[in-house]
Parts: sequence; structure tokens; C-alpha cells
Amino acid sequence: MKHIGTFFLACTAWFSLLATDVNLVKNPGFEEGGIRKGDTPVHGWRARSAEGMLPCHAIVSEEPHGGVRCAKIRIPEGAGSSAACYFSPQEKLVLQGGKTYRFSFWAKPLEGKGRLRLVQQFADGRHHLVRELPVNSDPNVRTWRRFSMDFVVPDSETEAKYLLFLNLIGPGEIYYDDVSVTEIVPDRYRIDFYPGSVSHQKKFPVLKGEYAPLFLYVFTDEEAAGHDLELELPEGLTLKAALPLYCGNEAAPEFSCTAEEGRTVCRIPLLPAAVLPLKQYTTSKRVGTGLLFSAAETSKGGPLKWKIRKGDEVAAEGVMEVVPVEPFYGKIPARLPVYSWNLPILTNLRNRDLLTGYLSQVMKGGIRGGGLFFRKEDHELFDQAGFTNFQSQWYYKPVDHCMTRFLKGDTLTRRFNVRLETLKQYKNAMLNLDYEPSMDEYNHWCEDCRAAFEAETGKSAVDFPDAASVQKAYPAEYLKFRGGQHYRIAELFAETCHQAGVKAGFCSYARSKSPETNLRVEKLAGDQKSYYRLMDAVTAMIYFTPDRLWDQLTTNLEYWPDTTVTFTSDEYIGGNTPGYALLTPESVYLETMTAAMLRCSGVLFFVGCHTFDAAQINALRKALDEVASFEDFLYSNDPPDENAVRILGASPAVRSRLYRKGDRLLLGVIN
Repeated sequence: MKHIGTFFLACTAWFSLLATDVNLVKNPGFEEGGIRKGDTPVHGWRARSAEGMLPCHAIVSEEPHGGVRCAKIRIPEGAGSSAACYFSPQEKLVLQGGKTYRFSFWAKPLEGKGRLRLVQQFADGRHHLVRELPVNSDPNVRTWRRFSMDFVVPDSETEAKYLLFLNLIGPGEIYYDDVSVTEIVPDRYRIDFYPGSVSHQKKFPVLKGEYAPLFLYVFTDEEAAGHDLELELPEGLTLKAALPLYCGNEAAPEFSCTAEEGRTVCRIPLLPAAVLPLKQYTTSKRVGTGLLFSAAETSKGGPLKWKIRKGDEVAAEGVMEVVPVEPFYGKIPARLPVYSWNLPILTNLRNRDLLTGYLSQVMKGGIRGGGLFFRKEDHELFDQAGFTNFQSQWYYKPVDHCMTRFLKGDTLTRRFNVRLETLKQYKNAMLNLDYEPSMDEYNHWCEDCRAAFEAETGKSAVDFPDAASVQKAYPAEYLKFRGGQHYRIAELFAETCHQAGVKAGFCSYARSKSPETNLRVEKLAGDQKSYYRLMDAVTAMIYFTPDRLWDQLTTNLEYWPDTTVTFTSDEYIGGNTPGYALLTPESVYLETMTAAMLRCSGVLFFVGCHTFDAAQINALRKALDEVASFEDFLYSNDPPDENAVRILGASPAVRSRLYRKGDRLLLGVIN
């Protein structure tokens, strides 16, 4: 389920940065050289189209942002929502590991959906999409807008090559100009806050009368000891707890809050274990400090000022705006459970009264389970509440990619039992195997694999030097051989879970309408349908925006009807927020409603609702309330009719179903 790209977006750039003057993009303003026809319309740039529509590109002089030219893409109506055109620099970008780069450009999206895509190219010719940045049109803004983000190349990438694409997806019109990629020299500190609204907008929406979590991540090359967080709180906001997040058995720091000149100032010592070195910025996922506030029902909000102190020095500081929001309370559906992959406050909070109150709030919002990683205390409290401890078990890659040797020992069983040791204390518990093998496992070949292949298939493979030659000679037998190994891994996982009294969940690749894609999925993970029946739950890795979700989810449900669909909120990975993780409140609502309309067995937020701000929480509650209101129709035994209703003039993004409950009908439409 992890989709960790090579680029790492610095979501909260509340530290000083020094930019170099060297722009790695040639001809950034499309000014140099003559204008040509074809797929190289101007010096330094290529133009491509997913559907061969080269006339959709142009270099024009229509009100450029700078100079006398800019790039234009126009896809006509009727081209289809999957039509795509893009401009891309002809020269690949060579970026140095450990360095920070700023990507910046100006765009004027008049209609449709633009997109920046960042793609890494490997030495063997493979490509990997590592980032998508939306550049969407706004009917109220028809002027040039600047888009910018910073990213860090991991230390392991000593000299990596990347491709940049400026896209338009589906019918519309967009202009691009003044593109730049420059190296950034960061200061001594990187400070990140979550939820995402704090990172992107410096706003902290909170629900009146409820708890509000805030997460702080500090990275520095200074000595970790001796750092403190100072907060100046607006009226109506109270700090209830400060917690080390995933710092082992570290006790929560003792903090103090005092009234000073009509304001409340809180001082929290930051544990050295929660202050990480800068080099871990691109790899750390969870370690930090969690803050739990309560917002008064009468709260009017205001500025929340923060400072990171190192002794007497102010190492970093900033301001976020606390925005009080009226909470929404509604019904909770019985047949659409919602889980959160990661719940750091519930995992690390030790105060029993606060724990009881916050757990009640989470469950009233529709969350029935989530990852309480290695929490052994208070399991009876969670059991009484009916809360499911829903934990992940990452896929462990076999040594040298050899699944044959991997299956001979007890490595897998021992690894599963590490998580099960904690989980089996809970009455309601599930271990979810995140199963993402690569083609390296499929294409591995050694003497152990040869002997196992011959024993299973009866075919001689003595004369074949590698897996490619075996696949060419015995394609069906080889596919079945590797599929059998995947089956045994899944079977071992399910048996180990059930012996511990824990449910077995499985998370793996989604199905496709393309036979070629499905064949690749079978090579990667085997015949999933054969071993999915061993599991108590199946979670498909479906990460799409709402307008593309319906088709992908429908395809997977045809393959596995009891699918639990996966969405994400603000996934924290060392400052990285992947494109699939940026759930707006509207997306939270639409994707939850889509899951219900297609009769999914549940919704799983990958890292989860713990990073939702007030607007996202309300959106989820409203969606669940609506699902509960029509649950008898949406989950009735009468099959829905997809063809009984035709929405005249509807775009491909508009989908409908007619639901029956006895002699009553319900029309559901997603737009």
C-alpha cells in the first residue's frame, strides 16, 4: 500500500531557503529559436499527446506571463476525459542526491485540469511516476498563477535523471510559461506541521467543543537535546496533551501553560528521540510530537504563534490561524465501516480520561478501527467500545528476491508473530498484509528456483541460464509456478493470523480492464482470486481522484465483490505528501459516497483520519450520515440497475444507479 515517490515535497517550508541562480530548464520561457510544426515546436521542448492530437499544442504570443511567448494546450470538447497532451523539456534533469530543488512555473488554466508530472528514469529504461501536482482551472480566476514546490532527492540517489511534464488532461485550455528548476540550500532546521491545511494554508481548522490533534516534525543537524516548543494560544484553545509519536517507550514530556498578559503560553520540552537529523527528512514517516487540543464551543479562533527554541536561541518560528468550525453530527451506517491505517494519538495517549474522551469522539465520527501499533495497554477499553485494532504488516522482500528460499524457513512466520503478539490481546483485531512484490521476484532465477520449478512442473530447466529463457519456453508453467509461491505466502499469513485468533486482511494491487495490465498483476502477485478466499478482508490499492474512481473501483468489485476501498488523507513521509493523498473535503465526501454507491465493504484511510482537519472530518460525517439515510437501498439484496437511467447531456464524470428496495426506487447520481 505504500507509494513512496523519490521526490519529497516540503509541505511546510517554515525555514529559510537560499536559491541558486542556475535554472536547469533550457529555454524556460519558450522564447529561443523559431517556432516549428511537429513534436518539437520550439527549441528545448517536446510536445506529446496520449491520443496523437499534436494540433492541441502551440507556442503562442497570446498574453504571455513574461517575454513574448508562452506554451498553450487546448483539447477540444468530445476528445474524452482520458485525452492528454503535454510539454516536456527535451533534456532530462540530472539531480544530485541529498540536495533540495525548487520547481516553479506560471500557468493560466482557463478550462479543464492541468497537471505537473515528475517521473524518474532508471538506468534500465524503466520509468516511475513520483509526483503529480494539480493545476486546475478556477472560474473566478482567469489570470496567470504561480505554482511552486520544493523537493529533496534522497541520499541514495547519487545522480538521478528525471522527466518533467506540463499536462492538460481531458477537454480544456491551459497556458504555461517561465518554468524553472533551481537548487535550494536549506537552513539548519526543517519544521513540518500536520494536518495538511496547516502545511498548505497555515490554517488550523478545529471543531468547536471537540478535541483537535496537531502533529509536529522537527529535523536538524543540531544536537537533538535541548529543544523546546513554545506556543501562544488564542482564547478558547486549550492544550490537553503533548505526546512523543512512535519514540519507543519514551514518557510524555511535562509541559506547562501559564497566563501571560492576557494570553496563554505553553512550553513543551521536545524529547531528543522526537528531533531527527536532517538526513532522515526523506525517510522518516512517523516519529515526532503529537499535540492534543480541545476547542471551546465559544471559541472564536485567532493566531496560534509557535517557536522552536534551542536554549535561548529561537531556531524557527511561525504563525497559523485557528479557525473554529461548527461540528456536524449525524447517523453512522451499519454496513460501511471506516478504518484509519494510523492513529498516533490513540496509540500514544496514556491519560485514561483523555483516551476515553478522544476514542469516543473518533468513533462518533464513524471510525470503527485503526492502527494502534504495539499498544498493549488499555485493550479492554478498546474492546468495550467495539474498536478494531487494524494494523499493517509490510511486505518483506526476500533476500536476493528469491521466493523459493524465502518459503523454506520460518522468516515469514516469525515476522507475522511480532505484530500478532500485541494484536491477539484485543477482542477485535485484524492484521492487514501489504503485499507488493516486484518483478524482481518474478524474474529471479537460481539453482533453488530451478529445482523447485522442475519438481512442481515436471519440466527440465537444466539448460536455461535465466528466468527469461524459462518463461519463453514454458510461459504458462512458469506463471503458475510463481503464482503457487504467492499462494503459499498468503496461505501462511492467513493460517498464522487465525491461529492467533486475529482476522487476516490482504492489501495488494488493483485489477484493471486491460488484459495486459492484469497479466502483469498476476506476475507481480499471483492469481489473487485463488488466495483472496483465505482472507477475512481484501483491500484494493485504488488511489484515484473522484472523477476516475468509479471505473477502477467497479472493475475491482467485479473481481472481488467484498472489496474494502483505500483512500488517503495527508500521508506524512518526511515532508512528502503524494498526489493521491491530497483529499479535499469535497473529495472525502465524493469518494465515501462512491464507495457506498458501489456497495464496498468498507473504507480505509491509508494513514488516516488522524490528520483530517475540521472541514475534512465534517465532510466524512456528512457522507456517512447520507449513506446511513439510504442504507436500506444502497445495500439491499435487490441488485442496482446501472442502465435504467440515462442522464441527458452528462459528461463521463456523471454516473448513476437505480436502487430497489421492494417496490421503492432510489436514484443515485455522482457528479
